Amino acid sequence: MMKFFSLLVCTLLLGLTGCLIDENLEEAKISEYQGEFAIPLFQSSTPILEVLENVGKDAYAGVNEDSLVAIIYRGDVQRRTSADLFGAFTDFPFPVPIVTNPFEFALPSDEFKLNSALFDEGEIYVNFYSSILDSLYVIFTVENLIRDGEPFRIYSVIPNEDGTASPLEEKRTPAGYTLIPDQDTIRFSYTAKNLRTDSFVNIDLITFQLRNAGISYAEGFLTNQFYDLPRDTVFIDLFEKWVSGNIQWINPSITVFIDNSFGFPLQIQTSTFNVQTLVGPKQKVDAPLLDSFDIAFPNFSEIGESKSTILRIDPSNSSNIESIINEGPLWVEYDLDAETNANAGEPDLGFATDSSSLRVGVQIELPLHGNFRDFTTIDTIDLNFSNYEDADEVEFKWVSENEVPLDFRLQARFIDDQGLIIDSLLDSPAQVMKGAPVGPDGVSIGTSSQTVYIPISTERFQNIKRATRVLLESQFTSTGQESGEIVKVLPDQEIRIRMGGIFRFGSQ
Repeated sequence: MMKFFSLLVCTLLLGLTGCLIDENLEEAKISEYQGEFAIPLFQSSTPILEVLENVGKDAYAGVNEDSLVAIIYRGDVQRRTSADLFGAFTDFPFPVPIVTNPFEFALPSDEFKLNSALFDEGEIYVNFYSSILDSLYVIFTVENLIRDGEPFRIYSVIPNEDGTASPLEEKRTPAGYTLIPDQDTIRFSYTAKNLRTDSFVNIDLITFQLRNAGISYAEGFLTNQFYDLPRDTVFIDLFEKWVSGNIQWINPSITVFIDNSFGFPLQIQTSTFNVQTLVGPKQKVDAPLLDSFDIAFPNFSEIGESKSTILRIDPSNSSNIESIINEGPLWVEYDLDAETNANAGEPDLGFATDSSSLRVGVQIELPLHGNFRDFTTIDTIDLNFSNYEDADEVEFKWVSENEVPLDFRLQARFIDDQGLIIDSLLDSPAQVMKGAPVGPDGVSIGTSSQTVYIPISTERFQNIKRATRVLLESQFTSTGQESGEIVKVLPDQEIRIRMGGIFRFGSQ
């Protein structure tokens, strides 16, 4: 709402501050008589959604599922990607010594029982160390790494022509090969033939290392594992400059959005979901649905697709969300985690691709539906009177036509460069826009019009010109507040404003 009130006050101060001056000045009708200029300053017909555009730093105005205008706050999207799952298979930090022939190496992962994995990039480094003082012909094989039915092989000659033994390093890429472990192990083997004696020999040591590998697709079984998602906080700045009054929200909601492209069953578990309000300590949102819930996932015919799960928390399934929100929310903090195979039975075969991810976001919706009682905020804007140094006094005429069922009141206090209040726009906070009449369902049934004259005398105007800032006190109230009216704001409702000013010169 801060931007809304600043818009109204900027418009009232238009001729003085230039904050909303129309660039098409050649279209203005100016009449001059006895040192007076009558200038049409502003005319606008704006849907309420546009008026509320950029309502806060991290908020926007939208339409909720009840077709009402709502102020919406969204948190950062928390995510886990396939890199978290594939990490154990894509980078061996140390060379694996092949100390026997053949040699079996257990995959370093208890989370994912790998069934198969297709590589699309990376490097395999194999180092041969031999003390035999003859050249050797070696065939090194990774028996579980298959392409077109054939295992991965490196064919090498270890030269030894000068009578000294030296190591040899070979580098190849596994791209296009599929790793098919045998009971979670990789099997290595080699043959080495002495080229001088034409006999098979053993090599002292071979090492194998996989670096910077990329897996484009994998199948396997996810055992019972937790995936910790980062804790996050959604800040609600609507009440940042609040000073008095309140809003009784009807049907506010908090929605959890989850997109999942992993082909595994996952369960979301909530460890924290609290709201900090203007009064008292933060409170836990009481919603049993939040405790734990299964999320949708693609099946084998939907590889590459993402499935969405939406969990909406509102008064229909939470005993306290409405009361908490009506205390004035400042922020919502949440910590959600994902658990695989949560039922701890035999896991089903699943899959992941290099683009698979689990994305979790939270949205808070504050619908403009409720009872708004003298909700008052304070803000400041900068002023610049340099365009009107020669003007002696001014009178504004403000005409409003309002389809929104909210009354608007304001006061503007002028502040000099010393931070002192030197004058006020109005004698006291006054209504400048009358709320539209409403029917029994709280929806406006017409348009309210109001005309406001704001004269600023010569003496006051000369004093106000010293101001460099204005302190805005902005207030809105439901139409029919005396009867505790519950109102609804719809997206097609408009606010129409016309404003003119009479500037007088040389009146002294």
